[in-house]
Amino acid sequence: MNNISDKLVMTIILITILFVFGLIFSVKSPERKVLDSPIMWKDDYSNISLFRSNKINSEIKTKIEKSLVENKSKKYFFGDDFNVAKLENGFTHYQDNLGEIILPQSNLIGDHQIFNISTSIAASRKIFNISDINIKKSMNKMRLRGRLEEIKSGKLKSLIGKNRLIIDGGHNINSAISISNWVKQQNEKVHLICGMMNDKPHKEFVNQFESFVNSITLVDIPNQEGSISKEEFKKKLGNKNVHTAESIEESLIMNNKDENCIFLCAGSLYLAGEVLNLN
Repeated sequence: MNNISDKLVMTIILITILFVFGLIFSVKSPERKVLDSPIMWKDDYSNISLFRSNKINSEIKTKIEKSLVENKSKKYFFGDDFNVAKLENGFTHYQDNLGEIILPQSNLIGDHQIFNISTSIAASRKIFNISDINIKKSMNKMRLRGRLEEIKSGKLKSLIGKNRLIIDGGHNINSAISISNWVKQQNEKVHLICGMMNDKPHKEFVNQFESFVNSITLVDIPNQEGSISKEEFKKKLGNKNVHTAESIEESLIMNNKDENCIFLCAGSLYLAGEVLNLN
């Protein structure tokens, strides 16, 4: 198994990260009807290994654990069966019953990514038996589209010159907290460009950013009937100091007076996709 290619290792790790994100963001917190509904597991999945990341609250954790009591799959829980910690100089310490690994810094942006990576590493070691050497090699070759992804070239990037363009498809409170924690660590000014779908926690999402960004600009998400209009979005936010723009391009141009700043487009995977399409 030690001859597995770097490409296969990265594919497995990224698929696992996307699977974990899918589980996390499928919970429409804080809607009680979702939290209180039963968790269904198909019989076809009764023999696969299940991994739980750290990015869920205690109430959801308890519900998941109860739903798995009669499930015969092997189960691995973050904090119990595998763990991770950030070390100095960007290194990451991963540990499970197979041993410890000191990993080089990942090329994914955001401290929260180490928890997603840890779930992927657990799957890679326990299911696919991938060697530690290949896991280490994959750390600086990862690419996760639409998750604090930096766009370094293209039509939209050319509009803002040397300023940075970052996109993130996060659309719930947990993702807003993770993204805003990254914003706090930046030395540059950050301009938030936000568009969301109708059924998302609009005010709660923006609340996580207002103390840490230099401006907030609301935009419509092109070609998405289920999105909230910038006018309705602004109305929901009340007296918050926010701006609106007629397009994604205009939102970049109107805030491009600062040098060495970051444009962060967040609030929806659909918005992230439109940014990529326009670029």
